[in-house]
Amino acid sequence: MDTTDNLDLPYIMPSQAQKHVTHNEAIGMLDALVQLGVADRDLAAPPGAPANGARYIVAAAATGDWSGQSGKIAHRFDGAWSFYAPKPGFLSHVADEDIFVFWTGAAWAPLDGVLSALQNIALLGIGTTADGTNPFSAKLNKALWTAKTVSEGGDGDLRYTLNKETAANVLSLLLQTGFSGRAELGLIGDDNLALKVSPDGSGWTTALTVDKTTGQFTINNAFNLNAALNIAGAALTISRDGAPSLVRLISYRDTNATHATFAADVARGSLAAPAYITNTGLMAEFIVRPWDGTAVGNAASGRLAFRASENHSASARGTRWTIELTPNGGTATAEVGSLDHATGLSLFTIPVIDANRHFRLRSYTIATLPSASPAGQMIHCSDLGGGGGQVNSDGSAWRRVSRGGQQAVASDADFTLTVLTSAEEQRHTGTLTANRAVTLSATNAYAGARFRLTRTGGGAFTLSLGGLKSLATNTWAEAVYDGSAWYLAAYGAL
Repeated sequence: MDTTDNLDLPYIMPSQAQKHVTHNEAIGMLDALVQLGVADRDLAAPPGAPANGARYIVAAAATGDWSGQSGKIAHRFDGAWSFYAPKPGFLSHVADEDIFVFWTGAAWAPLDGVLSALQNIALLGIGTTADGTNPFSAKLNKALWTAKTVSEGGDGDLRYTLNKETAANVLSLLLQTGFSGRAELGLIGDDNLALKVSPDGSGWTTALTVDKTTGQFTINNAFNLNAALNIAGAALTISRDGAPSLVRLISYRDTNATHATFAADVARGSLAAPAYITNTGLMAEFIVRPWDGTAVGNAASGRLAFRASENHSASARGTRWTIELTPNGGTATAEVGSLDHATGLSLFTIPVIDANRHFRLRSYTIATLPSASPAGQMIHCSDLGGGGGQVNSDGSAWRRVSRGGQQAVASDADFTLTVLTSAEEQRHTGTLTANRAVTLSATNAYAGARFRLTRTGGGAFTLSLGGLKSLATNTWAEAVYDGSAWYLAAYGAL
């Protein structure tokens, strides 16, 4: 055998001439391979001016003087390149990446990708130096712990366990600013969960405690929350600066009746001697009290209130709900809506849906009709021609909801038909002693408004419908408004 088993170092053979050549070759190989460290592993061709003794891992697809040597260790020696094939387990430091790689038998791979166990390490520093006070130290911007999944052989859970020796010891998470404590969360000197805060790392205040046995929740030694919340002598105030306040109640149950409940339990009298609420008595309210130039909470600008609508007793507990708002330019609230079991839903103290679930439209006369803008308004008009009824607005005019009634006219004189004021169906029953005229007024008229005039009265004279058609006895005519004028739509004989 001419070479060694592992590094292929040449043996000096018996009776070999120039033994120093073989010896020097072996020494050169040792210099190249022992304590291996290469300058680069990404070059596929030799660098321009390599230093004598420089070592490289030849990259794939090698060219030039490195052609055919991919994966091997290139060693610059006496102005020439020597190449050595790596053996499985060869370890090398790569200077330009500051990492260790090893030969798998087929390729060079980062060493950190195969480390599976580090046991009984006395110190570990990541990005910084560990010491006796902090034997594990890390200096970094992000850290991640994630559960090993079922597909990876885990159970999908991640439980981070911390343990202390006795209850009197401390087990906590300490949060610092500039290495000065500001908050501490954990089992601090006992087995109750506590959160402490500090402005300077010296003086500490216990902000929150959860009792290990009862689960009772204590905030700053003043606010205790367990199964019920009891506050005596003061209101519960939640103040937030620069962000909206939020109170949220979430309820989980094992039945389909799951719900979150806000209950206002009220009585007259005292805790020791409660009494029934009396009629109009306030039982619960939600008040909006904005800044009034001096402070918040001085004056209300909006209110939702529940009030008694009768004297309460064991068998009578009538209740009324009201909404109060402040009008623009005002400072006092006024009722804008209410819900009462007897009167139904009211707006501005007037019922709009009664207890029978009937709509109540506001009533006007023709003379007091409001503006028809905006479109979509619905009101009741009490003195429409042919009887009162509902009218709707189209944005520019008021329209009857249905055909607008019938009227009989017996006059032997000229007369005028006006939309809304006059019924749409007109029947003239009088006897004419001269030709008479019926004026079609544009007042209240809208595109599509119409009048139908039927003459059944006697006399040899005619009745002119707006100058559009002269009607003899037992004839009829219909006129329609097109938005600018009346026109004859139809006529005929009875």
